[in-house]
Amino acid sequence: MSPPKIHLAVGNTKEELEFGFPVLKRMGGDPGESTRFVNLVETTGLPGKNFPMTVTLKGLYSVEASRFGIVPEIGNSGLILSVLGIPYFDLNFEEYTRGRRGLGINPSAKNCCLVVECDQIQEEMNISRSAINDGAVKEAFDHAVQKLLMRVAESDAYKAFVAHTKRQKEIRGAETLDERKRKLARPEQKWVFYVGPDGKRRRLHREPENENDTLAVLWKLEVLGALPFYQFESLEHGASGADIVAHFRETLESNPERFMTVEAECLFTNFRLHGHNPNQMPVVICWDIGKSRKVRLRDTNTAWKFIAEIGDVNVRVFALAKMPGIKVGREDV
Repeated sequence: MSPPKIHLAVGNTKEELEFGFPVLKRMGGDPGESTRFVNLVETTGLPGKNFPMTVTLKGLYSVEASRFGIVPEIGNSGLILSVLGIPYFDLNFEEYTRGRRGLGINPSAKNCCLVVECDQIQEEMNISRSAINDGAVKEAFDHAVQKLLMRVAESDAYKAFVAHTKRQKEIRGAETLDERKRKLARPEQKWVFYVGPDGKRRRLHREPENENDTLAVLWKLEVLGALPFYQFESLEHGASGADIVAHFRETLESNPERFMTVEAECLFTNFRLHGHNPNQMPVVICWDIGKSRKVRLRDTNTAWKFIAEIGDVNVRVFALAKMPGIKVGREDV
């Protein structure tokens, strides 16, 4: 069946409107190793019908989706149903790949523009719900779509695509590592040193730029026994909630606090930005306080300790940069 023609008339001007996917019009030539075109057909029988169902899968998958104008926000990505040449709605890529990412491995739906054409499904469409009515026809359609996607995933072209993208990822990883090493090797790179009672200077870590750097400095000081606390024993590091559970006793006169929760920050100014609940985190250990802060901070008689007033809760804040023996400077200084 030929697709319909749509005309728009304004005054004496009449114009035929294009519809469909401009992406499909660019399916020509050699797209390169980062993109693969798809144009497959699957035919299956229909229960109670004397004619078959024909399902066509066409489009592309690419790690350069933007090059082809594929933008999820405008609805031209993923797996899209088209009937009589008119695109209707998204079919939910994950549903047809049984929860596996992409076509079985990758790329994800946002990096694909795959159009499923099937005119025989028209009578089973529920336009108001952007869905296909359940029944034998939908089961046959779903099975055909799944077979088409598996044909893509098992093809030599797809396997070559996966090998190429994996290699590109490894190259980017190597380049990232090289850049990190070059940054550390710069003469102006600053480091955190600990100068102990023996006068020996020990390099601990680069000057913290994030929370993980702060944790590295904290744990090295803990191992050296250089933290200015009577007791600080890390017991656990969690990926969510408070960063550390520890046994803590600030001074010999202080109350021993067992299994206390501690939050780590690069700068204390990030504490509120990260949405932490002060009731659950009575102690914050940071690299430094930071310049701009919206929390009232009281000084104490100890240079590295502060009291943060957050609502009706007082939080103890300890800054590693201000602790005894901590120095920051270049390696050659």
